[in-house]
Amino acid sequence: MTTSIAIQNIVKDFPLGDSSITVLHDISIEINRGELTMIVGPSGCGKTTLISIISGILSMTSGDIVIAGNSLKKMSDTEKVLFRRKNIGFIFQQYNLLPALTAAENAAMPLFADNVGDDAITKAIDILNKIGMENQSKKLPNQLSGGQQQRVAIARALIHNPNIIICDEPTAALDAKTGKSVMEILKDIATTKDRIVIVVTHDNRIFHFADRIIEMSDGSIIGDYKTEDFIEKENT
Repeated sequence: MTTSIAIQNIVKDFPLGDSSITVLHDISIEINRGELTMIVGPSGCGKTTLISIISGILSMTSGDIVIAGNSLKKMSDTEKVLFRRKNIGFIFQQYNLLPALTAAENAAMPLFADNVGDDAITKAIDILNKIGMENQSKKLPNQLSGGQQQRVAIARALIHNPNIIICDEPTAALDAKTGKSVMEILKDIATTKDRIVIVVTHDNRIFHFADRIIEMSDGSIIGDYKTEDFIEKENT
């Protein structure tokens, strides 16, 4: 079981003409299991780049990320793909559901990718039922509300029982009531299932669901707060 993510002196440069631009500056932090950790900050501050490196989608220029003793820096691209498939579930703002597939088929996609047998749909329906999607498993995405589509995306992220859930703006397109429902599910995953849950967000409506809030600006971490302290700071 993954106990933490150790982010060690991460620097990320992107080429820019004949030179380069640094978008992450010497990021070092540990993210713990059993907590819902939010990463906040203005657009362009490096939040999405950071979670892309944590998940092995982007490579780092220097530094390392160690997850349960596994160094991402030492992994080949193929090893990163396999590690990600086994250990990480993603929840995106735009849901990324396939329109021709039912809710259950969309939720089961990670199992199809791993060539899991005939019980993939049964597992998908079971997870959908547990997160309030009873009797919705045969519907296509265009027959579902935005909140229901996001729940399908959550089921898809959970179906292979990952140790880490990474969410990129999961409530930005949702109304307050639906966003609250989605965050309650994510909070329960972190605390009851004892998983690492990372939520990148601009949405101040959901800050109170976090156990911890990491604030970024211009590619650097500028604060690491208990949630109540961060909310108090924002309100003063």
